Amino acid sequence: MADHRMESLRLTTPSLILLGAAIGGVHATIRGLLEGFERWMPEWMYQVVALVDALGASAAVVVYAWLIVRTSQERQAPDMQRIRTWLRWCTVGTIGVLLLMQVPAGPGFWHGTVLTIEGGAILAFLGWMMHGMLNVFFSYRTARTPILLRVVGFALAAVLVLAWGERIVGIESLEAAKVFSIVLLIVLTLLLARRRRWLRLLSRTERWGLAGWAAALAISGTVAAANLFDGQSQQARAVAQWMAESSAVAGSLLLMVAAFAVVVLVTVVSGESSAERKEFEFDAITFLNRVAAQHDQSEQLYETVVTLALGLSEATSAWLLLRSESSTWTIAAIAGTDRERAEALHIPEVLGDALADDAIVIPWLREDERFFRIARSAESYAQSLLVVPLRDSEVSYGAIVLASGRPFAFERGDAELLEAFAPAVSVALANQRLMQQAIERERLQRELMMGREIQQKLLPVNIPTLNGWEVVGWSEPAYEVGGDYYDFFWLAGGTACVLVADVSGKGISAAFYMAKLKGVCIALAPLCSDVREFVLRIHRAFDGVLEPRVYISLIAVGIAPDGTLHVVRAGHPPPLVARKGGRIEIQSSPGLAIGLVRTERFAAITEELSLDSSSSMVVLYTDGVIEAGLNSRGELGISGFAEHVARAAMLPSARAAAVYLQSVLRQYVGDVLLHDDMTMVVLRCSTPSKATNGTGI
Repeated sequence: MADHRMESLRLTTPSLILLGAAIGGVHATIRGLLEGFERWMPEWMYQVVALVDALGASAAVVVYAWLIVRTSQERQAPDMQRIRTWLRWCTVGTIGVLLLMQVPAGPGFWHGTVLTIEGGAILAFLGWMMHGMLNVFFSYRTARTPILLRVVGFALAAVLVLAWGERIVGIESLEAAKVFSIVLLIVLTLLLARRRRWLRLLSRTERWGLAGWAAALAISGTVAAANLFDGQSQQARAVAQWMAESSAVAGSLLLMVAAFAVVVLVTVVSGESSAERKEFEFDAITFLNRVAAQHDQSEQLYETVVTLALGLSEATSAWLLLRSESSTWTIAAIAGTDRERAEALHIPEVLGDALADDAIVIPWLREDERFFRIARSAESYAQSLLVVPLRDSEVSYGAIVLASGRPFAFERGDAELLEAFAPAVSVALANQRLMQQAIERERLQRELMMGREIQQKLLPVNIPTLNGWEVVGWSEPAYEVGGDYYDFFWLAGGTACVLVADVSGKGISAAFYMAKLKGVCIALAPLCSDVREFVLRIHRAFDGVLEPRVYISLIAVGIAPDGTLHVVRAGHPPPLVARKGGRIEIQSSPGLAIGLVRTERFAAITEELSLDSSSSMVVLYTDGVIEAGLNSRGELGISGFAEHVARAAMLPSARAAAVYLQSVLRQYVGDVLLHDDMTMVVLRCSTPSKATNGTGI
């Protein structure tokens, strides 16, 4: 990937100062010795030493300039305090250049040494000024900055060559070319300083303070440059000690600094005050909060966020990325471009976890290796990006994405501005999400309560006496809806069937299968002559239909016309049978739950159990009954429940027994959430009466 940025060289400012001081000390010593001992040295020796010294000094100046350019990229973008300090010391230093101590012309050791030291100080000061200005250019660069800096280098070289040619050849027309090169340098400085929005957000005091120092530097820099262009001035002769005719280059550099100071002056005077900007930010946040409070529609809030984000920046397009609770990203609102282009950038996939951190400024997509593959295709609408995460301490709600069709459109100040705006957006999105969740919970609660009412209507309200047996049922789901079920049916031949079933699991899924089981039973009951056939047909209807890990346990009690009982158990808890003598028995028979094996295997395992005439009461129940109290005082268990059934058998009717057992279960469970659905059916032998016929439910 092509990278237009120069590689920064890791040299510190103290290193540069020490290096410059060492070179300057050597050069000053040599110049002083040449000036002081010229009369005692042979001519050839003087010329050789002078030539070597001149070449060394010139090379030192070139290397020092190269180091200045390289190290100017190391530092972070300057803030207002650094710029103010830089302007102040540039002004003081420039005035100091104008007030250099005059050294009388003439031979001598001190004459050469002092001039060399003064020239070195001027060049070092110019290097420091250029270091600060180049730091600004690199920090707030554009796509053309590398090219413009190369042109600056060529123009400075041209000024130096033209100055040499003018002195050697004496052609006056070269003066015009030199002036043209100097003007070109000024124009290039103005182009390099095009990005200056970072200078505009200042308070009134800061603006006028910065403007004062910028004006002082512009004036003093221009006067000092004119002084250097005068080849006979003290400053020009001092600089010439390091490189012949280098005063023209030094003057050109000072004019560039003066031009930059003029740019700063014009920008801060004509720029927007920080108070006005803060007022706009406050109005934007206030408007956002008002929209969030007044509008239930999420789209209105999302569009407002995108519109305000565009207003707070110079982006050409913006969109709002929302992150769901399942960590999926969607574009909620967009402006300035279309969804297809925005999605083509693949920002959530490319930036990944960085979207939950601080704001991300991508100056130029072509220079960012993360976007290298898609930068070319997105050049028409997105060459620079600013991504501002929306989050609180724990939750990431999404991100605001700003895009511009030109590179280097966003600065750190834009990120800070949007980061100040982001908390208000995050709060609005959090409130919106909470409101949606509350509405969804309320809707779900209404639906569940409606489902509970419907499910309760699927259960029989009053069961008539069935072939001499009084039957009373009761069911309470752990949640709003459940998977427990009880009912009665009439089989062919006058046999009544009481059925209790428990679908694995709880909630809506179990309730769905419970409703389906009722429909199957209604359809199959008239086709079956006995209870075992009825259960086998139910298994065949569900064979291969149930979802994996879903099964149905059930128990069916057939009451023949003569009052005898026949029990078929399919993986269900065994019934509790009260004998006429008060003894409680647990009657168990082989059988697997529906959905665990194929029908052929189920038929081979399932057996029918007949109860004799000594049975006075039979209690059918689901596992939620014997697990009652599991969340509080401990599981009731089948033996504990049997004790209470023994007491209930002493009551005069099935209804009285059922009411007693209900009160026991409620007391045992307490106020805690039920561990499982609870269903219970009590069958009690009554005085023989005429059998009820029909298919009523």
